[in-house]
Amino acid sequence: MVSATSRGARLVALTVGALVAVSVGAAVPAGAGGSPGDWTPGWAGAASAVSAVTAATPASSDDVRRFVDERAEALRLPSLAVVVVKDGQTFVEHYVGGVDGSTPYYLGSTSKQLTGLVAQALIADGRLRLDDRLGDVLPEFADAGPSHAAITVRQLLGHTAGWSTAAGQRKWGWFAGAPGSIRDEAEVLASVDLERAPGSGYEHSNANYDVLGALIEEVTGTSYATALRDLVAGPLGLTRTTADPAEAARWGVAEGHYTWFGALTVPTPAPRPAGGVPSALVVSSADDLALVARAHLGAVDTRLPDEVLAAAAEPVARVHDQAEYASGWYVRRLWEAVPPGGDWRDPGLPACLEHDGMIDRSMTTMFVCREVGLAVVALSNVGSGPDANRLQRLRVELVHQVLGTEAGEPPRDLLVERSTWVLVGGPTLGLGLVLVAAALAACRRRTAATIVSLVALAYGAGLLWLALVHVPNRDGAHLPLRAMWSAVPDLALVTAITTLLPVAAAGIAVRQAAGQRRPQGPRSPADAGI
Repeated sequence: MVSATSRGARLVALTVGALVAVSVGAAVPAGAGGSPGDWTPGWAGAASAVSAVTAATPASSDDVRRFVDERAEALRLPSLAVVVVKDGQTFVEHYVGGVDGSTPYYLGSTSKQLTGLVAQALIADGRLRLDDRLGDVLPEFADAGPSHAAITVRQLLGHTAGWSTAAGQRKWGWFAGAPGSIRDEAEVLASVDLERAPGSGYEHSNANYDVLGALIEEVTGTSYATALRDLVAGPLGLTRTTADPAEAARWGVAEGHYTWFGALTVPTPAPRPAGGVPSALVVSSADDLALVARAHLGAVDTRLPDEVLAAAAEPVARVHDQAEYASGWYVRRLWEAVPPGGDWRDPGLPACLEHDGMIDRSMTTMFVCREVGLAVVALSNVGSGPDANRLQRLRVELVHQVLGTEAGEPPRDLLVERSTWVLVGGPTLGLGLVLVAAALAACRRRTAATIVSLVALAYGAGLLWLALVHVPNRDGAHLPLRAMWSAVPDLALVTAITTLLPVAAAGIAVRQAAGQRRPQGPRSPADAGI
């Protein structure tokens, strides 16, 4: 006869195995995870760029507007501003949620291309060089050690200075002691260890552009906000672009939202660390970003010299074999121009610029392809949450629509599709197991209580592994734990609850095991039924 303890051990083993199987199944790559620097469009397909573009039947402007309306609703976006430029001219302007082309949004990492333009303007003016070393220019790095001091402007622009992604994220979150200025952030980063030698490899990190912002302040003798206004926003004619949060507030920057548990999008506050402005907290509008895009297309005259725009689009680092990085732009081929099943690695495809921005309560994306006269700008005031690539997928679909090419079917991301169940149902089931174990213990059914508590312990540990190890490794998003409360507050709440499940289950299991080992005294006549 198989003992209850043996059956319990088998049940625990089966539970752990099921958790592993579910987690592996959920590890399907995201449909459009990250930027081209971090992924390749295996579902895009490609043929000859020329034949695909010329033989296609592009969508009409009305078709694009209807599509934007549908996607805004399906993606639970509280607002959406979209501008499509075709043949150098505005093809579609469409706004959802009571905004217009002048509504300012926090840009997230799309800020980097504006910081890159400031740096290139200083280089064109002779005040800065690509090979200038931080130790020679920025006081915070003069005594920071040989590796930090040797970092160059080129390496900052190309994310090859050596800081990890996590190093650039450590200032985000609700906590005291975050750097109060760009220079304070640079001083902190001067003491943060590098993951690799400067210039030895690419790793996207906000640290690079935050230090670049401090370098801009040092070289110009002004604030970063003033340098951005004088060197880029003014010459380009941008009227709703600023790095000054007070000015952004006066303009009525779009209120940030978050989609809780993958189902409910509501206004939700978020921190705005002052040290992160150059990399992620510049504010701009759809009209302004469309003007920047048209300037890169060569379709509009501005006071910003053409050589500055050209230099900003010139790669300074290799990301992988299909993408490079310029001054705040990924540079890759126009793989949307080809049908599914083709060779999207074709080196004859036109070169394009793109970058996405994702911060706690805002998402933006920009795409510019000068050779075909095409640009796409999209902004929304909602945080990324479990589906971090909503706006990026929208941009890819818009490019396909304008070119008239078939997008193909992207891989499914089961964690995103079932995020509501994972975030709500997962912890609820774990709590139910703990309550059942407690009820069995109260009824003195020690063996059953031990078995259920061990199952709850394994289940809770599995959920923690999924939230803190598996998903971050899959998405390459290693947020500091303290930053989770601002970036993904629902996941942080679930993680906190889930942490208590193994503790409670372990406590029940230990108590029951101790009770089983305790010697039993003689039963009373009443217990014996006498």
